[in-house]
Amino acid sequence: MPRPDKWRLCRSFRARDRHFRGDDRWRDWQDFADYVPIGVDSPALIKVSQSAQRAPFNAEYKWLNTSDNLKIYDPDVTVLNSYHGGAYQQTTSGLSLTDQACYELDSGCYNVYGFKYKPGFDNGYITWISSGKAVGTINSGGLGPDTETEIGARLIPQEPMYIIVNLGFSLNFGGIDFDNIQFPATMMIDYIRVYQPSNAHNIGCDPLGFPTATYIETPAKELYRYKDAYTNFKLTGWSFPNYNQTVPKNRLNGGC
Repeated sequence: MPRPDKWRLCRSFRARDRHFRGDDRWRDWQDFADYVPIGVDSPALIKVSQSAQRAPFNAEYKWLNTSDNLKIYDPDVTVLNSYHGGAYQQTTSGLSLTDQACYELDSGCYNVYGFKYKPGFDNGYITWISSGKAVGTINSGGLGPDTETEIGARLIPQEPMYIIVNLGFSLNFGGIDFDNIQFPATMMIDYIRVYQPSNAHNIGCDPLGFPTATYIETPAKELYRYKDAYTNFKLTGWSFPNYNQTVPKNRLNGGC
């Protein structure tokens, strides 16, 4: 009897304390299929978390994820993440099935991930892409004010941001199968591309309304010197010896 198409996905998983190995592997697969949910809810399948973190928080981290504010285009591929936040952020997040062959020990194919967003309070949105197609969208209406926690509306981020790509290997992201994981392991990236509308180019560290570079480049002769804090890794505090800078002010803390 031929093995199921997804056999390779489960070669390192256990079903009722048995490995899928040897002459009994087909029977073990059947046991596993009866034992574990199938599809996006299955712990045997690898999923990508596509999220936006924000603060301040809604009561109980519950944002207004109505049908007007949350679009999931294929519920067999994407579900709303059951994790909604913690001490440091609230999250609007979905989990999407990945192409299970696009991993180092399988075919090694490449998969396409991405997101598209429009910043701001009005008509803002974030759309996430997995396997080259849109899988879900959140609209800014879901981030409106919350009277219970006395907060105003949050916006789809409009401040300058940069791209960081790293390999997250931490129990904070989920369980790690230390017994079966194989090293060395490589996360391969073919390309990273950034597109902007032709009528809305905005690239750099000093956009209108967010003079980040100007702030950092405050001349040394000024009362406040901030550049050292961003370039000298040995400085661990504003009052560090030989630095002795005042903590930067804001309108909620002593005025600008």
